Amino acid sequence: MEHIFRAYDIRGVYGRDLTEDFAFKIAEAFGKFLGNKGRIVVGRDARNSGPQLEEAVARGLASTGISVVQVGLVPIPAINLWIMETKADGGVYISASHNPPEYNGIRFRQPDGTGWVSCIEEVKKIIFSGGIKEAKGGGIKKEDAKNVKKAYTDSIKSRIKMKKKLSVVVDPGNGAASGLGASLFKELGCKVSAINNEPDGNFPGRGPYPNERTLGGLQEKVLKEGADLGVAYDGDSDRVVVVDDKGAVRSAEEVGIILMKELLSASKNKKVAVNIDCSMAVDEEVGKLGGKVQRIRVGDAFLAEAVKKGAVFAMESSSHFVIPQFFPFDDGIVTSAYLAEVLSKKDEKLSELADKIPKYPVLRQTFECPDSKKFKIIDEITQEFKDRKVDRTDGVKINFEDGWILLRASNTQPLLRLTAEAKTQEAASLLLQDIVRRLEGLL
Repeated sequence: MEHIFRAYDIRGVYGRDLTEDFAFKIAEAFGKFLGNKGRIVVGRDARNSGPQLEEAVARGLASTGISVVQVGLVPIPAINLWIMETKADGGVYISASHNPPEYNGIRFRQPDGTGWVSCIEEVKKIIFSGGIKEAKGGGIKKEDAKNVKKAYTDSIKSRIKMKKKLSVVVDPGNGAASGLGASLFKELGCKVSAINNEPDGNFPGRGPYPNERTLGGLQEKVLKEGADLGVAYDGDSDRVVVVDDKGAVRSAEEVGIILMKELLSASKNKKVAVNIDCSMAVDEEVGKLGGKVQRIRVGDAFLAEAVKKGAVFAMESSSHFVIPQFFPFDDGIVTSAYLAEVLSKKDEKLSELADKIPKYPVLRQTFECPDSKKFKIIDEITQEFKDRKVDRTDGVKINFEDGWILLRASNTQPLLRLTAEAKTQEAASLLLQDIVRRLEGLL
């Protein structure tokens, strides 16, 4: 079972890797990690195995003396805010995010609602070392999910100021934001249409992973409705993918740059944070506003850390966004609401704003590589480019005059991931091919 403990969460196939009994043990270990005391909020996404695992986790925590508040099916940003506002000692969210329906997982939350990844290794050690004892004083209280969701949407509504009415199509993908996302936009005064808007753990509409291959239905609906904006959330709603008024899926960088421009123009704070493989277009556009870009490692914990250290905005190329003027955690729903506010202030359409942003070719390739060799190979590639500008924030990123390459080790699989970006397709291809040739002699 050790293989389901990942860098940022615990995730596996329900019934095979992650059972109710094992979820109970994980919760027991988390209770011991917490010192057998405190109040923990437990919730879940729409997966079919969610109710069973939520109950198992609640019982496991309570058996170690923890006071448990069960909130049921809510988006992860909503439980994050509930943890913050009720001053709980943390939380557990049952979700496998964008993984296929047969998967589920466990995500630990800190008292501020951000990911608690530092506890995962400790929980793992406690489980496999044994010695967990029951403790008195624990119990389980049920909180109506409606209250949790209302507190969350009320918080957003109080801070989003629409200047004009927009037409929005919402696609929650049958996930945790089903119902809530569309209702929020209606309450913000938008004309709203929705698809895949009923929670269903089989994710029959388009699956829990929104991307260019799965959003054909949203693109068609945006064009049919003549909408200004289409938004699609993943299974737990911590990320959002955007479709513009012409039905085109826009990249995370394009969305992020539009939001950064708005935030930086209104703030004395000019610092933003993006993960290591975000497009160099971010640096160019932020630089025009006198901003400073910090490159960070992949993972929601690093996004949260960046905003704690003063970034006015943080994002990943995988469509995770943190806007700390709202919340300190990544949140697809509030990001989409803030994007709507920004668009409501503009005379230009989303497509027009996005078309102004430079777009550079990006090429990717993945290589199978034993875990025992991954980091040694990265070190060897780094040594070969020691005379270049090298960034070791996450793997090795080598910068060239017209582009860059990034070689990263997967956190969860025996893989190396190679990314190249350049001003032209030919330049990107040459960069990629050069590293591929070098890797062939090392793998």
